[in-house]
Amino acid sequence: MMLTTLAASAPPLAAPSAVSPGIFAAYISLAALVYAVYVILVKPLRFRHHCIQQGIPFLPFRPVFGQLPEFANRDPKPIPASEPAPLGPANISPLLWKWRCQLGTVFGISLGIFQPIVVAEPDLLHQIMIAKNSTFGKNQNARRVVDFLANGLVFSEGEFWARQRKMISPAFSPAYIKHAVTIMDEQASIAVQQWVHAVTQASLPTTDGNGSGSGSGSVPASSGSGVCEIDMYAAFTTLALDIIGLAAFGSTVSTAKTVGGGGGEEKEREGLGGLGGSEKGSLEEEEEEGSVREVYEAVDTLSTRSTERMFSGRLAIPFYTWLPTQENRALWHAGERVRRLSLDLIARRRSSQAREPGKDLLAVMLAARDDVSNEQMTDQQLVDECVTFLVAGHETTAKLLTWAVYLLARHPEWQRRLREEALRVMGGGEKGKGNNGEGNEEGETGEGEGVGKQGEGNRGGMKVMWQHVGQLREMHMVLQETLRLFPPTPVISREASKDTSLGPYSIPAGTRIMMAIAMVQSDPRFWGEDALEFNPLRFKDGVQGACSHPQAFVPFSAGPRDCIGSNFALTEAKVVLAHLLRHLEWELSPTYVHLPINGITLSPKYGMPLRMRLVE
Repeated sequence: MMLTTLAASAPPLAAPSAVSPGIFAAYISLAALVYAVYVILVKPLRFRHHCIQQGIPFLPFRPVFGQLPEFANRDPKPIPASEPAPLGPANISPLLWKWRCQLGTVFGISLGIFQPIVVAEPDLLHQIMIAKNSTFGKNQNARRVVDFLANGLVFSEGEFWARQRKMISPAFSPAYIKHAVTIMDEQASIAVQQWVHAVTQASLPTTDGNGSGSGSGSVPASSGSGVCEIDMYAAFTTLALDIIGLAAFGSTVSTAKTVGGGGGEEKEREGLGGLGGSEKGSLEEEEEEGSVREVYEAVDTLSTRSTERMFSGRLAIPFYTWLPTQENRALWHAGERVRRLSLDLIARRRSSQAREPGKDLLAVMLAARDDVSNEQMTDQQLVDECVTFLVAGHETTAKLLTWAVYLLARHPEWQRRLREEALRVMGGGEKGKGNNGEGNEEGETGEGEGVGKQGEGNRGGMKVMWQHVGQLREMHMVLQETLRLFPPTPVISREASKDTSLGPYSIPAGTRIMMAIAMVQSDPRFWGEDALEFNPLRFKDGVQGACSHPQAFVPFSAGPRDCIGSNFALTEAKVVLAHLLRHLEWELSPTYVHLPINGITLSPKYGMPLRMRLVE
């Protein structure tokens, strides 16, 4: 009774007051501050302490920026053509090489809030690429850099990647590459004849005043000089695009023009047909060719802008790629354009495929089915793979050829050796006549008739066929040495998906690894005292005879994630070089400036201007 009386007389409880906006904002600000301190200071310092205790040295810690300012000014000093340029990582990755000399072959650096570990030890590369490849996947930061390739074969992961790789593999089989040699031969012949015509007319497709390759300018030479300066980086890019366009999509990509004759005429390069064997010319096929070209132009814009963003350092800002900045909006717009154009191209091909099945890469992907589910690729998967192969399919070959002709310009004795080998293997006579009485595809036979004189009509006659490719052994050695000294991707990134070990080191999940390919491939411990010299003969007994560790030569990566198109790229490079050596000889232009830069692949910043002349 007393309790009831007290309860009845007690004043009513006041309703809880709402949290004021100011207090709520203060809580949010405090939480954001705590998170920022954790991400910027606590997490990196704790990780560095974990690594240093195990004997992994680190560069000095700098909150927020780390070594990003050094990377923003990463380019080494440009070297003019008149000065000898050093080979090896000091020229390709000067910052990493400098730190490797200070700290050893395993060390840590700071890139904004990230603390990657740089690895230049083949034993550890073996674990990352082969033994524990499922643990060390493509890192998320790399996927953010080239997010337009994120779901293609290069960056996809897990079961999805394994399924895609299996479905696409038939398009890179020896039988497919053998068939593609015809396209490579035809397109290389067209391109080389354009360059021969330019030399004959002594008209100079050259570079602009600061040495950057324009690929389209023309400066008259002295009459009858017989010398033409061509930016071969631009030229090889155009040629590689046309080859991958035909081999992958059945149509050319470039809008390259032949160098005009006496009347200044220009003529479109004509596609010679895809693997399907049908002739171009119908309105539908012309529209498809335009679509392929538009897709590439959109992808090229996306690639350029993504590379610029990568080296700006802004990707180290948390959630930067989600912010509606002008840069990000431009990338989103370009990405949507790529998707729209690609879907249009795929829809056109689906329609024509039903009437006349093709044999190019897109046709293979359209017909491919998963072994387990029997499902075909979705349109989005097809878009991702088309973009991946359009970019990767020409980047690798164009850069390989560019650095190969650079080294051959520096070493003219090897240029002569390769020319002699090409003529010996394929003959130098009229079209269809090979060496040792080998017949052409139409069954003609004949003996090689040597090198034609300047201006004779048989200059376009040499035909490179599948059986020739394997016989170009010295050329293969030169290409391997080129890949060793100028690897397409000097640094390959991975990320630990779970806690694991790497050699003697304990590696927590999320650790980013930078595999220093260029440094390993120039390490005297594995390559001998001449590791920083151009010596193709080191490969005369193959890779095993050239170096003392199998993972000391991994220009195309290794293990299950190696480059699916490496044999395609090497075959294409041999075909192009065989045609080029047959007709032309070259030296570096005085305007050449040596400055390799790391983008998606290793490129010459100021192009590759060469002085070309006809072989006498």
